[in-house]
Amino acid sequence: LITKAIRSDSTEYGKNGNYINDNFDQELDRLRNLKSNANVEIKKMEERERAVTGIKNLKISYNKVFGYYIEVTNSFKELVPYNYIRKQTLTGGERDFAFFRHDTADFNICAEEIDLNAYDGLNIVHIGSLMLSEERGREFATAMVKKIKKANKTFSFDVNFRMDLFDDLQQAIKAYKPYIDEADILKFSDDEILAYTGEQDLNAAISKMNKKDRLLLVTLGKRGSMYAYNGLSGVVGTEKVTPVDTTGAGDAFFGTVLAELDGKELTKENIENALIKGNKAGAKATQFKGAIKL
Repeated sequence: LITKAIRSDSTEYGKNGNYINDNFDQELDRLRNLKSNANVEIKKMEERERAVTGIKNLKISYNKVFGYYIEVTNSFKELVPYNYIRKQTLTGGERDFAFFRHDTADFNICAEEIDLNAYDGLNIVHIGSLMLSEERGREFATAMVKKIKKANKTFSFDVNFRMDLFDDLQQAIKAYKPYIDEADILKFSDDEILAYTGEQDLNAAISKMNKKDRLLLVTLGKRGSMYAYNGLSGVVGTEKVTPVDTTGAGDAFFGTVLAELDGKELTKENIENALIKGNKAGAKATQFKGAIKL
């Protein structure tokens, strides 16, 4: 078996790999072909997506900010299918970025393989919401919430509505509700909390979502953010910036807030200091295109 698998001239390859013979493993052959003929395979994918979606000018492109993405012009945006994640830049609005999302990693995480006790100093466990559009994602999230609660950890959840992933608002609310109900730290944007609660007044919406021992955070865009927790509440302003692209601003805000609160008592001072830093991180993330500056 070893003789069949290993190239007879493998010593010539040094540290560059490529030790396994061709035709030994179908999956390895497929991956090698992708590496060697990536442009051809991407062209095939592009043609396939055009045929499936009916979007005649669909293009698969690449840059260092987004990686590979599917570009769809505004004239065809109504044909974008549900399994794409839609991103749109603010400047000029000239492009709709739709990321290829088919059988991606968030659909294939196994909760049984995750041991929360294996992580020293773990206090907060965050679950993202994009996976909730699919049954497999909801099954994983449900299993993880049970694990989080059993391990006595803090469950963090960012609502992050993506209506392009659902048929209608009610379907989205049904998918999000079990995790919103269980969250210890819960984040909405102002428009999300109004849509979720059906309220027109922000204070009324916050009052409806507020509950004992839950830290509720609401981002307010250029006005900053606000919080409510066990009788504490407040609005924390942010610095004025001219946004280039808001992609990732919410993630930058929430990630910074969670990092600042990790292991700390939820006092007014600690919460507001975390929101000050979170606002700053969110504002900074809008100063360039894409979610991460490379």
